[in-house]
Amino acid sequence: MKYLFVIGHASINNDATAHNLVKAAVEILNANGHETQVIDLIKSGFDTVASINDFKDHCGSGRLDYISSERPDNLIDTITNIQKKFEWCDNVVIVAPIWYYRLPACVYAMIERVFTIGWAYGEREKLPCFGKHALIVSTAGGDHTFYKPDGECASIEALLFSVSYSFYEAGFDIHRTFSLYEVSPQQPPKPETIEAWKTTILNMRERELIPFFSNIFLVNTGPIIFRPSIAPKIFKTQK
Repeated sequence: MKYLFVIGHASINNDATAHNLVKAAVEILNANGHETQVIDLIKSGFDTVASINDFKDHCGSGRLDYISSERPDNLIDTITNIQKKFEWCDNVVIVAPIWYYRLPACVYAMIERVFTIGWAYGEREKLPCFGKHALIVSTAGGDHTFYKPDGECASIEALLFSVSYSFYEAGFDIHRTFSLYEVSPQQPPKPETIEAWKTTILNMRERELIPFFSNIFLVNTGPIIFRPSIAPKIFKTQK
């Protein structure tokens, strides 16, 4: 299979936990006959938010009409290169820390800029990434009890909903988030952690899927809310 790893971390020395996890995964996957590619979002130009500079020719007068401008032939190479890598792979793995109860901004910048109309939004079954699989790998300084659905914060799936559901709408099947807790930026992952991670990535497609579906929300109800009984199924935590 073809695996694409997307690193969402600002480390310039490639020594963050995210980088160590990706390095270990690439080694074990390549050793088992799989193909891999790696995208470092910061180094690939996603330290910048969506703007007029995403287009070769801006459509509209006096204001940024982003949707009208994001035609395939009007996108800059920074964006189309990432889209081609997504189309190449069978599995996408996003690896990033939890900072301030969310992933780093570069992950959201990628979604805003790369997930264009017709490529990531439209009739799901006709999108280029339909049927591919995605996994978010998160690291956090707090312990796992902090991120339980009934914990002090919220479950990891609840915190990362906007990312995982964006990938679902783009055609991906989304697996339960793989999370590491009590991670120290001063210490590399423990050997047993790396071994558990290798087993997880080799068996990624056996991991439970998040039960998304297209009409997950109730409509015409004023505030956007989930259909009854759906939230507990989505936002539960899997170790």
